Amino acid sequence: MTKVLIISDTHSNFSLMREIVDKYKKKGYIVVHAGDYDNMNLKPLDEGQNPISSRFDREWIKNNIDHWVKGNHDFMVKRGIYQKEEDFEEFIFNSYKVFKIEKTKILLSHFLDDSRNDIYYGTKKETDIKGKDSALYYEKKEKFDEWLNGLIKKNKPNLIITGHTHIGRFWNMKGIDALNPGSLIYAKSPQPRGSYMVACIDKNKLIKVKMVYLDN
Repeated sequence: MTKVLIISDTHSNFSLMREIVDKYKKKGYIVVHAGDYDNMNLKPLDEGQNPISSRFDREWIKNNIDHWVKGNHDFMVKRGIYQKEEDFEEFIFNSYKVFKIEKTKILLSHFLDDSRNDIYYGTKKETDIKGKDSALYYEKKEKFDEWLNGLIKKNKPNLIITGHTHIGRFWNMKGIDALNPGSLIYAKSPQPRGSYMVACIDKNKLIKVKMVYLDN
């Protein structure tokens, strides 16, 4: 049996993320992060600044988080504030990872929670995506569904892990167990406060899941 810590949407709160990860790593947990380490709105992105470097240690992440993917905030900070819509589409559809814990095959991506379509789908208004307004330009539902169905058909996962909505939940997606740990610091209604998940995996199945809420 393997114990797993699942976190997401830590949005530049490196000290809190590190505190939680350190606590569980000492207990032998595998750590999974579903994206959005950064918060692109905390610091200007002009004048050649690199806002990531002053917020958290990327080497620490590589050495302490076992499995991770990038989210939309991580993409916008790295690539700059003005991006073509085609670039954002390409990023979304390539931002996933497939790996195993014991015999359980896991599909990990920041963008797999289909509970809030307004986050993902919108009408194209301009040719450019502008940083803080990027949520207006997500993919249309049919394209997202085609991508998700293709990932599931190709990889045949036993478990899906995702983030992005800042609402923690455990549900069944297309016959597969799915987890969203919520956000450590920016919970959204009806989520009462920040959260993460701990889980146990035995061979080829998830046997236990617990949501942990923070007092923030």
